[in-house]
Amino acid sequence: MIIESHLIKKIRQGDEEAFEMIYRKYEGLIYYIALSITKNKEDAEEIVQDTFVNMFNSINTYEEKNKFKQWLMQIARNLSYNKVTRNKEKNNIHDEEIINNTASEENKYDIILTINNSLDETSSKVVILKVVYNFSFKEIAEEMNMTINQVQGIYYQSMKRLKKVF
Repeated sequence: MIIESHLIKKIRQGDEEAFEMIYRKYEGLIYYIALSITKNKEDAEEIVQDTFVNMFNSINTYEEKNKFKQWLMQIARNLSYNKVTRNKEKNNIHDEEIINNTASEENKYDIILTINNSLDETSSKVVILKVVYNFSFKEIAEEMNMTINQVQGIYYQSMKRLKKVF
């Protein structure tokens, strides 16, 4: 958190290296959020770029009392929902197309797809945030408006189910 605060100050001063560090840290998470909402690889990649452009352009409006990761995730969610709304008729993509679109991505994306195909939406989101993006149970609970106990229950039940798949 202290490191992030330092990087944010540097970004406000126009430091490109600090921007790159934040980008590398959150790029995968933002891609997951965008892909899970848009169900389209190209749209998700575009939203990643747009999220960081928006973050850079509005960094001076970010209030340090708020959590930076949640703020950045909200930008990505808003852009994703806007994209879906604008392209409603284009977003009727089947699961097979999603798999084909992401098959060439890193192993992390293959794992995400396997989890998404093996679990319901809520369970897969909990597992992906915990396993792939190292969210704490508390962070997941805040993100999903649940209690920590609910998140832990979903996580442990889902892991039992996934052990059968992997």
